[in-house]
Amino acid sequence: MSSYAHNYGSLLIRLNAMLARFYSRASLVPSEVAKEFGVSERTVLRDLNRLKESGCPIEKKSGAYRIKNCVLEDVAEYTGLIKTTQKAIKKHRNVVVKKDGEKFVIAPLKIENIDGLWRLVGIDTNGRELRLRLKEIIKIKRQKGI
Repeated sequence: MSSYAHNYGSLLIRLNAMLARFYSRASLVPSEVAKEFGVSERTVLRDLNRLKESGCPIEKKSGAYRIKNCVLEDVAEYTGLIKTTQKAIKKHRNVVVKKDGEKFVIAPLKIENIDGLWRLVGIDTNGRELRLRLKEIIKIKRQKGI
């Protein structure tokens, strides 16, 4: 597994956990999150900055961070989809995505959160970049290797 794939998978797991806590209206203390995931506090602060850049209004109060008035999709319902995508990215495999009765074969690049909405970003078989809302994906599976 490449270092990039490992780091990206770890990042997704941390961001997923942070957003799940924010979704439940919990506050985050960077030192506690760092200890939980075995990363530096600076890494957690960079993760929080990524979330801020994605449009989530994160505020700091008394050393803890929380989201104020942000629409967040509940990431818990996408856990299986996220894990399948992470495995495909790590193994450089395509995924077959079913959405609105259509099937897409794509090379997944990343899962992103913009303005609280989750999307799968990938390249289809025609070389076009696709951004598919996770909420609209009916089914996803990794394509078998050749």
